[in-house]
Amino acid sequence: MKIFRRIWMRLNLRNMREGKHLPLKRLYLLRDPWQMESDREQYRFQAINEIIVSQFGKVGTLLEIGCGEGHQTSHLQQVSDRIYGVDISGLAVARARERVPQAILSVHDLLTCPETLNGGAPFDLVVASEVLYYLQDAEMPAAVAKLKRLGKRCLVSYYDREIDRLDGHFAAIPGCQCKDLEFSGTKWRVRWWTTP
Repeated sequence: MKIFRRIWMRLNLRNMREGKHLPLKRLYLLRDPWQMESDREQYRFQAINEIIVSQFGKVGTLLEIGCGEGHQTSHLQQVSDRIYGVDISGLAVARARERVPQAILSVHDLLTCPETLNGGAPFDLVVASEVLYYLQDAEMPAAVAKLKRLGKRCLVSYYDREIDRLDGHFAAIPGCQCKDLEFSGTKWRVRWWTTP
């Protein structure tokens, strides 16, 4: 099964940067394709929650971009009063609804996410963990602008091998802060800022 999972992941992720979402949607034919229940991901979820609490305290409304099957959503609900999530896969969103029934979840990506999800008000915090590297380089300025419109505060994370490609989009944001995380050789960069 592990070999099949690896091959399935590799085949479906091959052309992701060309803006094709179908491979991401197909990945969810497997449950937990990203191994979100692993110690590695559980560490990342907890570390991001600690950053949120230390920088923002408990937030009222939180929007998670790329909620997948709700693994991180279940952690983020601990640091928010009301949790929302969007993902491009309807199958993933259905599974997330089972895992986090009190969350308000819908099928969208970052660029199509309606700004009316929270009654038209910006969210107290928008979190986009491990999703931005699936966007084309040309989409990144629009993605950053959309994050700023959706949230009063934003937090993003991405694998260290994507730092060269993504960091410049966030480092120029006034007041943007940064912390690097590491677990058993896997490294991530976390960035957060307050929208003026």
